[in-house]
Amino acid sequence: MSQEAYQAEKDLNSYQAKTGRGGKNISDTAQETGVDAGAENKFPGAQVRVGPGSTASGSDHRVIPPEEGGEIDDQGHSRIQEMTSLWMPQILRPDYTWPRQRPALLRVSEITPPVPHIPGRTVRLIWGLIHRGLCHFSKWYCHWFGIPFDHNIVQLPFGLLMKWTDRTNLEEVAAMQMVAAAGIPAPKFLCCGEHPNQPFNRTFSILMTRLPGITLENSDDLLQVEGEEPWLEELKTCVDAMRQWSPPEKLFTGSVLRTPILSQRVPRHIMGPFTTQEDLYDYLFSAASAHGFPSKEKFQETLVEARKIYERPHRVVFTHGDFKAHNILVDNDGHLSGFLDWESAGWYPEYWEFTTAMRFGRNSWWYQVAAWMGGDQYSQELSSDVALNLLTVDSYVGM
Repeated sequence: MSQEAYQAEKDLNSYQAKTGRGGKNISDTAQETGVDAGAENKFPGAQVRVGPGSTASGSDHRVIPPEEGGEIDDQGHSRIQEMTSLWMPQILRPDYTWPRQRPALLRVSEITPPVPHIPGRTVRLIWGLIHRGLCHFSKWYCHWFGIPFDHNIVQLPFGLLMKWTDRTNLEEVAAMQMVAAAGIPAPKFLCCGEHPNQPFNRTFSILMTRLPGITLENSDDLLQVEGEEPWLEELKTCVDAMRQWSPPEKLFTGSVLRTPILSQRVPRHIMGPFTTQEDLYDYLFSAASAHGFPSKEKFQETLVEARKIYERPHRVVFTHGDFKAHNILVDNDGHLSGFLDWESAGWYPEYWEFTTAMRFGRNSWWYQVAAWMGGDQYSQELSSDVALNLLTVDSYVGM
């Protein structure tokens, strides 16, 4: 084992020993760490790789060197990595992250950040050509360092990553710049590319900085607030500040660009924009179906519970939209180092952030985290949201 791999494994084991969690990365949300889901720590900075030739999702991401027609074996990769470590500048390695001066106390602005300018289509198309070239370069780059190539999360030198998925969108470009401007530890946006007529709806790509840290993992542990490290209070600071920002209209539901929200948990994965909450709820209930219910009575009972969401008015607040443990990075000192994946961010009813996190895994560790941060105020909304999910799940699962 190389010195880098040894140190990385030591760092990861140290964090897990302190917290009982950590180290699990979800492939579609770890773009800012440059990590796919896996079990073996490869590099510092939460660089976790999977077994040879596979990822957590089972996809084959092996890189076949054209000049050899096959993959270098693990021993060959180890020799390359050990030789490389002797002369390769750190800035060129896939574990490099730009130095960040962490403030003694995290401060996040409660004043709504301005919506940033989005580059025009011509500029995006030009960057798209460059991004495609970077993607091809990354195949060789990953092969050289013996890490899996992922065409969704493209590894690059100089502390950079490129996110290019079917969920990457311009709304994410705007949201991640807004939260970074407010002081939230999000990746630094560099440029976005557009790719018309790409298969699998891979229309946009984002070049960004890589963040350090280990991805949190949900568990069945009991949350002990007093015993948690600083990241917990720091994350609450971020969430509380975002909830003070003002939407463009009092009851507006939509993205920061005033366009539809793209979300994995709504009918057809898209909704809005809406100017009233009745319009929002009418849209959500339009996908309700009795399919999967054992009886008509059970369907009606669930429908009544879900429709209670209409009864109470709610403020509209800025919301991450996918508030899950795997979107949080924590450094070796226990501080919040990254708040990731802003593709579903926008203006939602005030309960949405918490009920999204608490709909599943009741009483899990992350459920307790979300409840402690404010989710315990929305018990009826959670009950209605769970019922609504049962009614509408066919409209977004499997799409």
